[in-house]
Amino acid sequence: MLLATASSIMQGCSGRERQTGACARFTRNGIWMVAMKSDAAEYTLEGTIETTDRTVRVRLAGVSREGTREPLEYLADSLILGGDSVHFRFAPLGIRVDGRCVAPDSIAADFSFPQPPFGPIVGSGVIHRKG
Repeated sequence: MLLATASSIMQGCSGRERQTGACARFTRNGIWMVAMKSDAAEYTLEGTIETTDRTVRVRLAGVSREGTREPLEYLADSLILGGDSVHFRFAPLGIRVDGRCVAPDSIAADFSFPQPPFGPIVGSGVIHRKG
């Protein structure tokens, strides 16, 4: 489910957009590694986001405290890049990711994943460019 969030981030990107600032490389061709975790819910989100001139492909897996792996591949509803920040959302699941580019190839990110009627799963981690 958290995987959908990462997918959302990249789907909003267009290879034709030219961004400036710390997050500029996020929309360029490459592979980004996702490693996020919720300590309270014992849930991790791990995988890759691949960007090309025309497409964004997200391959992630959500791993529960029981060790169940859930593959998630979804298109993003929105992606906002601005200065040193990245924000994206995946509406069907309501997952939201807010990140800050700490280097041209590294994003420190927080996520929130609604779990009605319970509180949301919240966590944090890193999205970094491979190689």
